[in-house]
Amino acid sequence: MNYPVLVAIQAASILFLLFEVIYVFHKWKTRLHSFLYLYILTTLINNLGYLLEMTAKSSEAALIGTQFCYLGKAFIPLAFFSLLVGFCRVKLPKWAYYVVSAVHGVIFLLVLTCRYQKLYYTSIEWVTTGTFPHNVFGHGVFYAVYMYMIMAYFVAGVAILVHFMVLEKNRNRLIAFWLMLVSVMVEMSGFVIFISGASKGYDVTSLAYAVSSVFLCAAIWRFDLLETIAAVGRAERMQKTQQTIITGIATMVESRDNSTGAHIKRTSGTVAVFTEHLLMTEAYPEYDRGFYDMVSRAAPMHDLGKIAVDDAILRKPGRFTPEEFEEMKKHPAEGARVIAEILKDDSEDPDFRRIAVNVAHYHHEKWDGSGYPAGLSGKDIPFEARIMALADVFDALVSKRCYKEEYSYDRAFGIIEESLGTHFDPELGAHFLHIRKELEELYNRL
Repeated sequence: MNYPVLVAIQAASILFLLFEVIYVFHKWKTRLHSFLYLYILTTLINNLGYLLEMTAKSSEAALIGTQFCYLGKAFIPLAFFSLLVGFCRVKLPKWAYYVVSAVHGVIFLLVLTCRYQKLYYTSIEWVTTGTFPHNVFGHGVFYAVYMYMIMAYFVAGVAILVHFMVLEKNRNRLIAFWLMLVSVMVEMSGFVIFISGASKGYDVTSLAYAVSSVFLCAAIWRFDLLETIAAVGRAERMQKTQQTIITGIATMVESRDNSTGAHIKRTSGTVAVFTEHLLMTEAYPEYDRGFYDMVSRAAPMHDLGKIAVDDAILRKPGRFTPEEFEEMKKHPAEGARVIAEILKDDSEDPDFRRIAVNVAHYHHEKWDGSGYPAGLSGKDIPFEARIMALADVFDALVSKRCYKEEYSYDRAFGIIEESLGTHFDPELGAHFLHIRKELEELYNRL
């Protein structure tokens, strides 16, 4: 491809990206829109800088183009990966974002100061061979770091997209996933062609980023990507608000119960540790992270039904009489009713509503059918309720109550082991026993 054609393509990509930037800015509504906007903006800056490189008549002018280019190029992978993980609802710790962002910032600063140190570029040589006159750079240790980071983004991005594409049922979101995957593959193809030297000095990654943005545009206009992203953002905000309200109610209910003290916090932590273990070991491949996350979200609600129990019973400093215990046994069904009512309008998350209701309703059922309120047995007890039952009883055993002292970990785990096949699902309970170390660490921290 000759030089005038490449310049024309570069100029066209800049105009196209400029239009995208304006359009997305106009539609900006959520945090995910911010990542999409940053991705397109950094791509635009990168392509502007590379046009300066391509049209430079000297080494110094070309270097200025390179430095301008890296104002966008250094942050493109981070912006796109942030968009991708946000769209797929993958939660990464904040410190990871801070660390990675700092590394990208350092890379930009190293390019900006490349004449004064050799950490990114070890040498700069102006050559007139190839597609057009350009600088040839020697590469330092941080250049290698940047290349490895790009490859890591690629591998992680493809893995995340493929995983969520398998689970996705919404047609528009599925198409958006496919277009994102194509975008990632286009970017990586440009990267491979460039580092292999096959492009003879032309940085084909610049063109690849522009082509990638074309696929994103197709997702924006043809398949409503912006609205899909906005819906994801709305769902996340609704979920956080809903969780805050329900946890607040559950904490208020717990404050009426003299015997439990921080029971919600401990059992929720136990469920989180346990479900993470089940997910990582793939003990039950029919359940995915989405399911286990919903079980963890539902855990704080399991005793919500105690809101209907009389204070005289709930705050009694001792064991219940048979009559009082019969009243207490009503709280699972009442909790299920309250949760079903609270979540009745949650049409976007019916699975969570079902799981939360089951956790509240059936966490006192026993494997042999001797539990309450429905007397369910075996696998008729919902899986999420069987998980909650283990966490609930474990906390009751190792915590001090008004009618008992706290048991040692040895005694608590011994009781659970003896109860496999009677109180607890024997297979699930065996997995619970395997996380003894993690649970002891959790309780020692709380």
